[in-house]
Amino acid sequence: ETCRTCGLGWTEPSPTPEELRDAYGPAYTWQETTGAVARAEAFYRRALVRIDHARVVRQACHLAGGIRLLDVGCGDGLLVSEARRMGLEAFGVDRPDAPLWPGCDPRWRGSGDIETMEQPEGSWDVASLFHVAEHLRAPVDLFRRVNRWLRPRGVFVLQVPNARSLQAQA
Repeated sequence: ETCRTCGLGWTEPSPTPEELRDAYGPAYTWQETTGAVARAEAFYRRALVRIDHARVVRQACHLAGGIRLLDVGCGDGLLVSEARRMGLEAFGVDRPDAPLWPGCDPRWRGSGDIETMEQPEGSWDVASLFHVAEHLRAPVDLFRRVNRWLRPRGVFVLQVPNARSLQAQA
């Protein structure tokens, strides 16, 4: 479905948690494999995260005047690892069965249901959701909670797919 006013798209009926888990399984996180293709994919993912996501969260922390980042829906923790490499105090949260990116300390990633999780009020300078909101059953509920988790001047970074992009049209 698509909103005629703003262009927001959503899936109707909403997929069940089991359907989402099956659809967004191992292909969306790091997998230990060998070979040239696997090395090229890992290089590409790291480059994309460094060029896009890590740069954005670093700028957001600068705007917020702090270094504490919570990456909601962090997957394997690649962004968390890259943000820490840049000096941020970064943590992530995602489902418990997501494998960790090499170099991502397990202490940096919590496990849980991102649609119901809670965090202490005012505990984060920046909260990021990169390509997560489009999978949520009640995104506005999570956005309200994230707003409470942010410190004054905190920054909420949200990135979703562009349904009108060439990639989406293919």
